[in-house]
Amino acid sequence: MSKKKQISWLHLLLALLILSQCFLLYFNASSQIYFYTSITTALICFGILFLNDKKSPLIITKTDATNNTTDLSQNDAQFSTLLEEHNNELEMAKRVQQGLLSVYNTDIEGVSISKKCLPASSVSGDFYSFFISGTTGSTSKSSIPGVMQYQEKSDRILGVVIGDVAGHGMSSALVMALASGILNEVSKTTSKPSDVLQLANQNLVTYIKNSHIRYVTSFYASINLDTKLLTYSKAGHPAAYIIRNEQIIELETGGIFLGMYEDEEYEQSNLQLEPKDRLFLYTDGLLETKNKTEELYGIERLHQISIETKQLPVKEAETSIYKSVQSFGATDEIADDQTLIIVEID
Repeated sequence: MSKKKQISWLHLLLALLILSQCFLLYFNASSQIYFYTSITTALICFGILFLNDKKSPLIITKTDATNNTTDLSQNDAQFSTLLEEHNNELEMAKRVQQGLLSVYNTDIEGVSISKKCLPASSVSGDFYSFFISGTTGSTSKSSIPGVMQYQEKSDRILGVVIGDVAGHGMSSALVMALASGILNEVSKTTSKPSDVLQLANQNLVTYIKNSHIRYVTSFYASINLDTKLLTYSKAGHPAAYIIRNEQIIELETGGIFLGMYEDEEYEQSNLQLEPKDRLFLYTDGLLETKNKTEELYGIERLHQISIETKQLPVKEAETSIYKSVQSFGATDEIADDQTLIIVEID
């Protein structure tokens, strides 16, 4: 330790000793005049000692100020470099995520599909996937009396899934990629929505139980493109709905979030589709958009704009819906990821 630093510590120690003697005098003396005299003396000594010490924290020299400014400039430069690297990594993650959402071919005969995801940050916790598969069965046909002939028949199945990972940022984006991948793999083994969600849930529990991500919501719809039968199931996600003419058909089933309880089971229901029925799947970021008075956009407005745009092509309807939500909001910034899928059966 340098001589100057030793003197500074000695000064501080001496001042503390003087103050302690002041309090002893206060409690032991019959008159308080000794106390006031002593504490005044101590304070004067305390000030003199520190004013004489150029290294005192109460005195900043020109050299100290220059050195501090240099240190701050260096810290600012380092922070700017780290921030730039972080932003570059986020941009790369965003591109990868957008790539994951754009790989699905939605050019399907007899079906019109529009899809869009607006992230609240650089990366999103929302996701969607599309699957095309076939189910093979047999039909009986008899052209000869008393002889049954069987003919193989394969139905085309369109699977549509939408999901929302709790939270925002990079951790949610990683779980989003995981959940989307699991649902993709599970959908190859079965087209039954309740089974898809149950198997996906069992896998997700294993992966996220020790993370700070609490759960994933999801809605899974399976459409037989030959029979036009819609089968659906959901896991804690906002209910999808059908626009049929000007009628709203809510697609409600029971089932809690994915990733919470390993043995959870999910309800499933069916609906026979009619020509020009329009299916809407969405995440709650659309509904939770607020205006200047803190009023939510809400499901009623979403239903209404969906009806009003029913005669438009699905892509134009989607654009109109997003414009409606954006114009309702108080600012251009969004608080939560916003995803919308529109499917229309010809």
